[in-house]
Amino acid sequence: MRLIGELKYGKYADSFDEIHSDVRNRYQNEVNINEAIAGDQNHNIAIDVADHQFPFKSELAADIFGQALADAKTAEIIPLQLGVLPEEWEANGYPESETVKVGRKDVGRSKTAT
Repeated sequence: MRLIGELKYGKYADSFDEIHSDVRNRYQNEVNINEAIAGDQNHNIAIDVADHQFPFKSELAADIFGQALADAKTAEIIPLQLGVLPEEWEANGYPESETVKVGRKDVGRSKTAT
């Protein structure tokens, strides 16, 4: 049906208004956008399993964290810079994707020669 319609009326220009601008920019020159996206997502990269160890140095530290978390939940505190507050969202609502920072950075440590 689509081919007959294209032969009779020509191809329609798709506005792509519902597609995020980053996706449009990435795939604008692709003939088959669905195949291009599927190809980009087809990665069978093995990753190491995360360590399963107790993240606290002591049971007391775990208890203190647990109590602080319970207090924050009771007070309905939502920290800034997590992207979950409405004022942190893009103009059109909750974002569809985000950049995740990875790696470690030594903050507050200075190395001095002794």
